Amino acid sequence: MKSKLILSSLAVAVVAGAALVSTSAVSAYHGSGQPTEGQRAAKTEERKLRMEERLSEAVADGKLTADQKTALDAKLADLNNKRTELRDSDMERDEVRAAMGEVRDELNSWAEQNSIDLQDILPQHQRQGGPGAHNRMGQE
Repeated sequence: MKSKLILSSLAVAVVAGAALVSTSAVSAYHGSGQPTEGQRAAKTEERKLRMEERLSEAVADGKLTADQKTALDAKLADLNNKRTELRDSDMERDEVRAAMGEVRDELNSWAEQNSIDLQDILPQHQRQGGPGAHNRMGQE
């Protein structure tokens, strides 16, 4: 009888522990409304891999030279650092948006100076206005 009570108590504890762990994982994301650092790092790594594939494909297709790929990769890393700094800054949302527009303009200008057609390489440049354009419609 005692062993059944201990066994059933242990089973309840295991189920409760599993529920607590899964609830904590969900609340880690949903509690703050922001992804955790681990989730953010994983997404960043995914984006880097996709970009590397795109750039390598552009070289293979003759849309970029190897030197242009290397330069573009470095420029994108630099701009990503600026984007992270802006995201983590104490600036107001409108100020961040304006600064991000400047970063985007900087990339476009740099690409033009280096004879790189971003529309062939970066999918977000295929849409008019780049990333987030749907949020700015009617504001320009």
